[in-house]
Amino acid sequence: MLYKLIQIAIAATVHAVSPGLTKSNIPVINTKQKMPSTVTENPVKKVRKELQDTTYHYYSNRRLSVKISPWKDGRRTIWLYNIKGEITYTIEDVNLSFSSLSEIHFRADGSVEKIHIESNPGASMYWYETLITFSIHNEPEWKRAEKFPQQSLDDFFDRDYYWDKNTKQWKKQQVMESQPLPKE
Repeated sequence: MLYKLIQIAIAATVHAVSPGLTKSNIPVINTKQKMPSTVTENPVKKVRKELQDTTYHYYSNRRLSVKISPWKDGRRTIWLYNIKGEITYTIEDVNLSFSSLSEIHFRADGSVEKIHIESNPGASMYWYETLITFSIHNEPEWKRAEKFPQQSLDDFFDRDYYWDKNTKQWKKQQVMESQPLPKE
C-alpha cells in the first residue's frame, strides 16, 4: 500500500513539473532493494598526502646551495651548502603538536641571505622567532633569538649571537663596557 502511495505522489509531482509524462514513462522505484548501511565496519583513514620530492636550490653557477627534504612524520631537514659542496648549516623543521618552521630568503646569486624561524613549543603562552643571516657562501654569521610576548627589558637583551667558525657553534654577543679616555 505504501509502495502505491509513493508511486502516486511521484507521478503527481512529475506530472505537475512535466505535464507530457504518462503513466508508462514514469520511473519506477524499487522499494525492496536493500539500502546501503551508513555505518561501515572498516572505515578508510584519510591520510594527508605529503610531498614526496626533495627540493633543490642552486647558486647561479649551478652548484647546489640548499637541499630541503620532504616532510616525513611531521619533520623535514634543510641543508645549506657552500660553493665547494660542503654542508655549512643544518636546520630541522618540525610540525607536530609543537612547531618550528623556517622561511628561507635567497639572494639573486642563489645563496641564502637569511632564514626566519618561528617556533611554538605547543601549549606554551610564548612563541619564539629567530633570524639567522648568512654570508654569500651560506655560512652563518649572526643570529637574533626573540621570545614573544616580551614581558620585561631582559627579553630585549642577550638575544644576539655570532657564529664561531672554529667551533661551529653560536656564541653569545658580549657587551663591552668602555672607559672614557683620560683628559690630557
